[in-house]
Amino acid sequence: MTTAERRLCTDGHLTGIGHAYIAFLNNAGKAINQDFEQDVPKIFAPACKKIVNGKSMFDTSDALGSYLWKAQEIYGKWRIHQDYHLYPSTSTRSIVINFIAETEHAQLLVIAILKIDIDGLITEIFEVDNIR
Repeated sequence: MTTAERRLCTDGHLTGIGHAYIAFLNNAGKAINQDFEQDVPKIFAPACKKIVNGKSMFDTSDALGSYLWKAQEIYGKWRIHQDYHLYPSTSTRSIVINFIAETEHAQLLVIAILKIDIDGLITEIFEVDNIR
């Protein structure tokens, strides 16, 4: 195991990635323009893909900004409740996040599984959303 792999395979490092993901979603949710996209390469791998409720949303991180901007057009601005829960798995380099997204028009209960690459970037997002 390389030094990078050892560093990545700690609960603390994976938890930090989970917190960064939530912060990114909060920034995107309150954005008045697409400036939040500048943070995409810091958090997401270029080939990052997202699947929501079994449906593919995008398969490169280049599409992430427009995906979130479209979500804001549909649901309105949002914020993530601060009582979210993180469950890191060092053996699979992944983290499960359970959170509530409060939008102008709805409240979504979300369970997301983030897969992390050796560089500490998110490669896959598997999400199950339930509108409350």
